[in-house]
Amino acid sequence: MSTSDHSLQSQARSRSRVAVVVLLGLAILGGAASYFAKRKSPAAESAGKSAARMHYETGVKLARSDDLTGASNEWQTAIGLDSEYARAHLALVKLAEQKGDFGGAVKQLDALRRADPQAVHITCRQAGLYLRAGRFEKAAAMARESVDSEPDCPQAHTMLGAILAKSGDWAHAVPELETAHRIDLESAPVTMALAVALGHAGKADEAITLLETMPESERGSPHAQYRLGWLLAEYGRNGHKDEKSALEALYRARATDPANAESNAEAGKILLRQGDTKRARAHFENALHSEATNAVAARGMASIFASQHLPEATRARQIAETLEKRETTLRDARRKYLMEPADTANALRLAELEARTGNRLDALDLITGVLKADPNNGTALALLHRLTTSLEKQ
Repeated sequence: MSTSDHSLQSQARSRSRVAVVVLLGLAILGGAASYFAKRKSPAAESAGKSAARMHYETGVKLARSDDLTGASNEWQTAIGLDSEYARAHLALVKLAEQKGDFGGAVKQLDALRRADPQAVHITCRQAGLYLRAGRFEKAAAMARESVDSEPDCPQAHTMLGAILAKSGDWAHAVPELETAHRIDLESAPVTMALAVALGHAGKADEAITLLETMPESERGSPHAQYRLGWLLAEYGRNGHKDEKSALEALYRARATDPANAESNAEAGKILLRQGDTKRARAHFENALHSEATNAVAARGMASIFASQHLPEATRARQIAETLEKRETTLRDARRKYLMEPADTANALRLAELEARTGNRLDALDLITGVLKADPNNGTALALLHRLTTSLEKQ
């Protein structure tokens, strides 16, 4: 190769290196320009936060005057101005929850988590929302995740305790609720949940003392009075049931919340044992009107019909037995799933039970979990087909 050819190649490589350097420089400058263009100055950021707070407070005022649409718009504007403004996010969560839109509330919490990855108490709140929506398995997974990530969060331990209680696992529910109670002694919901768990765990005297030492404002609530009445009727003090005091507590609960299914059903049970069939029947009817699947009230009505030799007695007994069996079977399957999530047969059994109660989303999650581990599981595939086919028909 000639000297001139070498020279030309050298010049070409030099020009190439220069071009690369220039392009890199432009890219860097372009990126920096983009970064500085997107980044707000401290003054602008402060102004945005101030405006967000103003819109949030305006939303609070509108909500107090029952203008929920206006309040929602103001809170959304606040988030638009400051995406990390947690109070606006949580206000929208509460609004969705009040409307029964638990899915919307969960999505809003997800939005807060994306905007501020450091935000705390997101998972525990989601666990509570899933539990209220009847999503037992999803709530259980979220509650366990929350306890692991935030061990000092009383809400996380409360949710896990409540989930264990719904599965009838009182032995493990009590420690979780005791932990929550130690962290937050002033929380009435935690205290009441712990009292119920202690009653089921054979510690009724301790449970009754917990309720009776609550602050006056909380002790008189219908929720607290129902639980006190239930404890006195089912367990009593020092092993002696006190139906008179139990009825008094249940009637105090009904005075504030006359339609409450649990208070009515428990009062009906006591009255039926005392031979007051007429009043017992009225309570059972009230309970079933509020909650058609209340097994205690259904069993009470069946007993009354049988004692009066009514033609509906057989059918009433069959309905009560069906409700009781469904309740027991579902509770047992849930408890086993919490203890042994890898038990495929129980997971699929639980999926079918959840689907029958209308909890199709958890049922699909359970089936999908089985199929991930074993894509050819015939039982899971058949159940998935039945479930998706029934969804398509709706």
